[in-house]
Amino acid sequence: MPLPHSIPGVNNSKLLRSYLKLVVALGKRAVVTQHYKLKSMKTKNTGLKKRIKSFGFAFAGIYDLVKSEPNARIHLLATIVALGAGFYLKISNPEWCVVLIVIALVWAAEAFNTVIEKLADHLFPEYHETARIVKDISAGAVLVCAIVALVCGFIIFLPKIILLFF
Repeated sequence: MPLPHSIPGVNNSKLLRSYLKLVVALGKRAVVTQHYKLKSMKTKNTGLKKRIKSFGFAFAGIYDLVKSEPNARIHLLATIVALGAGFYLKISNPEWCVVLIVIALVWAAEAFNTVIEKLADHLFPEYHETARIVKDISAGAVLVCAIVALVCGFIIFLPKIILLFF
């Protein structure tokens, strides 16, 4: 990786330290990945137990997301409401596809946002303008996904709710 250029108005020694932390972290990751590839090439262990274990890690990640992020709990509530409304209002199969896709989109965006925020906080324990920008952009991406999901929800559910009352 090339060294970053000096940025006017930024403490370049802090920037260089952060950059070096990133390079070291990426270097360690490359060594671990290389070791894993060599080890997996020798053992060829792709059994059912390993697959089940990987699902366990994925579910643990979802649990950690909901446990640690207040916005994820809001998304969980919205997911439950949307699914309940879908069953109650008997939405069509194409409508179910849209609802499930936007739910998955919001959850994926929230998970990526959480990962980006945690990495930025780890790499930049002190305030850093670039970290702030990165975190704001990832939060903005979640907001865009949530707004699209809300609009899709209104398009699908609002006519059915109006018919229920009128």
